[in-house]
Amino acid sequence: MKRTINKSSYFLRQIKKIDFSEESVLELENLFYSSDFNPNIISIGKHNAFCSEGEYYQIWCLRIPNKQNNTGKSSGYRLLYYYLPNENIVCFYFILPRKDAKKPYNKKLDELKKYLKSTSCET
Repeated sequence: MKRTINKSSYFLRQIKKIDFSEESVLELENLFYSSDFNPNIISIGKHNAFCSEGEYYQIWCLRIPNKQNNTGKSSGYRLLYYYLPNENIVCFYFILPRKDAKKPYNKKLDELKKYLKSTSCET
């Protein structure tokens, strides 16, 4: 089954606001389209994942280097995305520079959990 990549409207607004280049978005998409995609490998950090019961959805945080400032992952961006394994869908949900991400990240994570729980097939 071919993987689908979606981008939330919030993500699309954020990439414009933080000058995240189209080239960088394409690199991200290619990473997620690759046949060896594994969220356990590419998502490294303190806030790795939230998996629902029955794994209807998985929420991950990806650390991305900031190539414009020539900084590594620790000073780069944070991408919050979710993965729906049964449908093979990835959705880029939220992105911010690391220095600005802590409070909005936690808020967006809570919002995303509520949204996915309300739309999943969980009983």
